[in-house]
Amino acid sequence: DKRGTIQLTPEGDILVYCYSWSRDGDIGENPPPGVFGFLWLYKVSSQGELLWSNTFGDEGIRYIGDFLQTSDGGYIIVGTVQGNVGCDCNHHNVGHSEHDIWVAKLKSFRQIEWQKCYGGEVYEQCSNIIEDNGGYTLLAHTYSYHGDLDLHHGTSDYSDLWLFKIDKQGNILHSKVLGGSDDELPDAIFKNDQTGGYTIF
Repeated sequence: DKRGTIQLTPEGDILVYCYSWSRDGDIGENPPPGVFGFLWLYKVSSQGELLWSNTFGDEGIRYIGDFLQTSDGGYIIVGTVQGNVGCDCNHHNVGHSEHDIWVAKLKSFRQIEWQKCYGGEVYEQCSNIIEDNGGYTLLAHTYSYHGDLDLHHGTSDYSDLWLFKIDKQGNILHSKVLGGSDDELPDAIFKNDQTGGYTIF
């Protein structure tokens, strides 16, 4: 599972998004409670100086996904939340030990603008998010048949790729499940600006 990802800003600073179990040091004064870790987004200068630090999530957060700095000066972060605990959004698997994709849109000063969960009755995890025309496109894998999904090529023992697009408020615009009878797992996605299509690994 992904433990961190990094991006270079236009001004030459470095954004880091990772999972942490710490409660002191560079984390900040008020990391979220819980027995597990939480999501940590921070920025350092090109010289390694810590510029700011924010934490997100609670005991329901299990894994990080991807993140990006958005064209409006804010951020969007992706994680995985388990069962009926963690994060202020409606889960598709309440009462179970399975996972939904959690997406939070942040304002420029990292306050949460909105947050939503996506998935079905079993397990979803997102690996990539890109900013797209009028919204954001996410590449994930899924074991579910229901909820936000209406198709699965195998059984719930095997995962399919799940490509879906949300608008700037987090509403699903379209969704596509790709795969076969065995496991498919995502690696990367690229948008072709000339054709409007995607290349998926």
